[in-house]
Amino acid sequence: MPSFKFGFTVPSHINALHEARHALRRGQYVRLGRPTARSRGLDAMLWDIFDRLHARPLPYTPVDEITLALAGRWALTQTPRSRGMALTDTVALAAELGQVDVLWAWPLRGDLTEELSHALKTVVLVLMEWPQASDDAELHEVLRRATGHLLALVRRAGVRLPESDQLVALVGGERLLRATPLNRAELHVLADHYLAVQEALRRRELPEPEPPADPIEESTPVLEEAPTAAPTWPPHVEQARALLAGKRVVLLGGVPDPAHHQALVEALGLAELDWIPSDRYDHGLQAAAHLRQPGTALAIFALRWGAHAHGSLRAAAREEGVPYLLHPAGLNPSQIAWQVMRQVSGALARA
Repeated sequence: MPSFKFGFTVPSHINALHEARHALRRGQYVRLGRPTARSRGLDAMLWDIFDRLHARPLPYTPVDEITLALAGRWALTQTPRSRGMALTDTVALAAELGQVDVLWAWPLRGDLTEELSHALKTVVLVLMEWPQASDDAELHEVLRRATGHLLALVRRAGVRLPESDQLVALVGGERLLRATPLNRAELHVLADHYLAVQEALRRRELPEPEPPADPIEESTPVLEEAPTAAPTWPPHVEQARALLAGKRVVLLGGVPDPAHHQALVEALGLAELDWIPSDRYDHGLQAAAHLRQPGTALAIFALRWGAHAHGSLRAAAREEGVPYLLHPAGLNPSQIAWQVMRQVSGALARA
């Protein structure tokens, strides 16, 4: 915060005083571990990104991977950071899923951080529309301008963006990108263009009304569903099974369901799945004893449910040397296995 550096003269403008007061309040909330309005908005958008990616088939596409990486970088630029400082669970999850160094683009001047954060968010929003509308010329134009702005800011800030080559290829080459950042007026035009394109895409997605179905005669027999065959799992489930077969896993969060429990045990070949519901703990230490039981190979923290306890549980897992993963999606075997291979496959292979 430049306003609090020694020798800095605060301009005689009421907005500067308001900014200083809000900065002090945010700093106090961060120190006390309380959510701020900004952090709640950040969490809401990150969960929206996680949910929309969860709705798509696995494995992730290259565009999904870029989206996750840039979302992680955006989350980090929105979060106070320093060496050794713990991140919130949702931001830590975003960095983990995007495979981003938590100290990326740190430290930067406050104004550069805000500009870079805004540019990252804009590109992420456009990329979220890309899988359904990559052939839309207007969306392509919005992404081209947003990418040029982001890469110009990255050069100005002197930081490295590993996804830059993929973004450049996505928009058709570097020769189509501007060399300088957009000014304020151009950013407003870009925002209006994006909103217009988004609205057009939403209208395009509206389903055609279906004709009313013919009424079923009372005499029409209703056939019972045939019993389903055993599921055939995709390769990443088989790979996760090879790492976890015959081992004990702790799953923290949600409400245990017998069908989900059985599906996870069978798909991953587990010797035991210790599923701890969210209402069984308040602060994490009550559940830490489960991690200390012999043979515990992995801890899965379902962040959507009971994220308030995961900070102390992660510390307990590290103390016990138990690999853990932060899980953002549903508790079906395919999603769990995908995160196992993405986050902890190396640690499990070395165990």
